[in-house]
Amino acid sequence: PRRLPCPARVKAGHDGDASHEREQFVYIFHSAKMYTNTALREPDNSLIHRGVRCTLQSVTHINRNYRIGQIVPSSNTTMETEIPAILMARQRVRPEDGTFTFHSSRMRMKKVVKEELEAMDRDSLRCAAELADADVDVVGYACLVAIMSTGCGYHCESQSKLSDVMKKEGHPAAVITSAGALVDELKLAGVRSVSLVTPYLQPLTDLVVNYIRNEGIAVI
Repeated sequence: PRRLPCPARVKAGHDGDASHEREQFVYIFHSAKMYTNTALREPDNSLIHRGVRCTLQSVTHINRNYRIGQIVPSSNTTMETEIPAILMARQRVRPEDGTFTFHSSRMRMKKVVKEELEAMDRDSLRCAAELADADVDVVGYACLVAIMSTGCGYHCESQSKLSDVMKKEGHPAAVITSAGALVDELKLAGVRSVSLVTPYLQPLTDLVVNYIRNEGIAVI
C-alpha cells in the first residue's frame, strides 16, 4: 500500500446508490507503535476498500470514527490501556483524523508457556468472529509470542485465517498480528540485525530469536 496525505477526502458509492463522502484509513498497530496505511491504490487514482471504489479528491477534514478491535490474552492488562492512550493522544493532536473507539475479545491464558499459547491461538478465531459482530475497522492480534511459538512465518497464516473469519461473518476488516507488524516494520526500515531484551524464559526467547532470524534478520 502507498502512503497518502492524511486525511484524504474520498467519494464512495455502492452500485449506483447516492454517493457520499468519507475517509478511508486502515490502521495497524504493534504494542507501543502505530502504523497507518491506505487501502489498495488503483491505476485510475481511486482506492478500493471493503469493495468500495473511492476517488481521491481535495484534502479536507471529514470527521469519522474508527473502531479498533483487539484480540488479547485474558491475563493481559496493558494492551487495552496502551493502545487507547496512544490513539487518544493522536486524536488530541490531530482531531481532523477522526475519533476512535476500542473493542476487545479475550483468549484464555494463565501462564506464558508454549502449550497454553498454542491453545490460546486456537481461540483467536472465536475472538475474530466476536469482533466481526462489532463491525470493527481493523483487528490487532496482541500477543507476539503466541504467534512466534507456533512456528516460523506463522503470522501470515494467522492473519489469513482471522481475515477469513471476518469475511465469513460478513464484516471484513484489515488484520495484523504483533509478530507480523514487527517483521514488516523491520523489513520496511531496512534493518539487518537487532538485539533483544525479552521478559520470557530462555525457551520462549529462543523461539522469538529463531522466528526473527528466519525472516532474514540477524539477532545479536
